[in-house]
Amino acid sequence: MWQQNLQQLIGKLYGHEEQAEKHQLYSREEEILRLCHRLERPVRLAEVENFLKCGHRKARRLLDGLTERNLMERVGGGPSRAHAWRYIGRI
Repeated sequence: MWQQNLQQLIGKLYGHEEQAEKHQLYSREEEILRLCHRLERPVRLAEVENFLKCGHRKARRLLDGLTERNLMERVGGGPSRAHAWRYIGRI
């Protein structure tokens, strides 16, 4: 019985590291959506970088992911480059 309890505890602590990373990504995406909602205007990449305290690539990946899920849309720029993103979904 003790061995089973110990294995369950170890599994809870160390068994779901990938899921914790995915959850962190999800929470960062939520924060971007909250920022857009609060500003009530399109946000720029630099604003997301400063708000999340992350790099250019990470911020771009998060914004692209939200765009793919139809929660945000690109504003300005051409087909391969966006200057800002607008919130179009719901939180």
